[in-house]
Amino acid sequence: MTLTTISAHALVPTAHASKYLQQLCKHWQHNLAVEFTPDHGTVVFPKDARGADWLAAVRDAYGRCIRITARAAEQTASEVRTSMFEMDEERALCAALTAADIEIADAAARRDYASALDAAALMVEPINEYFEQVMVMAEDPALRGNRLKLLADVVSTLRLVGDFEQLPG
Repeated sequence: MTLTTISAHALVPTAHASKYLQQLCKHWQHNLAVEFTPDHGTVVFPKDARGADWLAAVRDAYGRCIRITARAAEQTASEVRTSMFEMDEERALCAALTAADIEIADAAARRDYASALDAAALMVEPINEYFEQVMVMAEDPALRGNRLKLLADVVSTLRLVGDFEQLPG
């Protein structure tokens, strides 16, 4: 999955162009990928992803996780015990989470939100398979708690990118 690149070019005549350009680039540099010189600036805005199907899929997968974990917070185990996994989808989600957790945390620390979103998008399929194949609210309280904890960890990792519930849809 890659983001579509949209480019814009602006010419604004002013006596202080270099000063304004550098101020804007320094401001955007706090949250975005920016390269600039006194006479040229490039800012990469990942917002072109809004409305994309894959972003809606991340939002929906995140929403499934947060809804069930919020309703059953008191039943959630304190840690995930992989020895309790009974199904391949549990192992697959745990593996996807392990990979995404590292990538998302690293990307968020670098303020590279496009890469963080890419890693979050890779979580969609394992999350959906998990919900389709695994009975999260199992009768066994220990198994249920373990499954809820795995989903709570998914929520924590995806929240490093942002609160997907705030996206429209």
